[in-house]
Amino acid sequence: MIKRTLLLIVLGILTFVVIGCGNVTDEGDAAAVVNEEVITFTDFNLQVENTKQMYEQQGIDIAEQGEEFLEMIKDNVLNNMIDEKLLTQASADYVVLEEEVEERFLSVKSDFESEEQFQEALELNNLTNETFKERIQEQLKIDQFLSETMNEVVVTEEDLEEAYAQVKEMGEEDLDFEEIKPVLEQSVIQLKREEEFMRVLSQLKDQADIEIFI
Repeated sequence: MIKRTLLLIVLGILTFVVIGCGNVTDEGDAAAVVNEEVITFTDFNLQVENTKQMYEQQGIDIAEQGEEFLEMIKDNVLNNMIDEKLLTQASADYVVLEEEVEERFLSVKSDFESEEQFQEALELNNLTNETFKERIQEQLKIDQFLSETMNEVVVTEEDLEEAYAQVKEMGEEDLDFEEIKPVLEQSVIQLKREEEFMRVLSQLKDQADIEIFI
């Protein structure tokens, strides 16, 4: 199964996007509406704050970066939330076994040193064990959707030679092509998967009714 590593729903708790659902009752409550489902200002602001905390944990002072940097964060957060909403809607009819959800849940949990640290991370992201499992279920459905929708990636010798030429242009003249060929192949595969993902996402956006109120 293709694993999504781009922008949106990585199953690491600290980067998990929390999206509100429901139909529009008051445009003043909506940061955006995607096919009649609301992304609320509450969820948007929560994700912005979580993102700011992640930057600050990396030693980046948001205030020092200025207003333009903060606006970039807000734009990225909203775009990511819209993208995930589209993917969640597109994969809604897929079926995931409870055993699959539990396996992924335990896998994420095992990355933490203790139960206390795991629960603290859930609380930081306004999640419980059950709501986190719901998010995992959504992720696994999206994995299925992408696996069926994204075209198979094919890497040619020409692709590898082009990647090698780019590496050499960066000053890595002494690298032997055959020695780094496996690394080049993985890099090209990742790039082509990202391009395929963006193609699928672009199609979803073209077919969607999206309103933004920010």
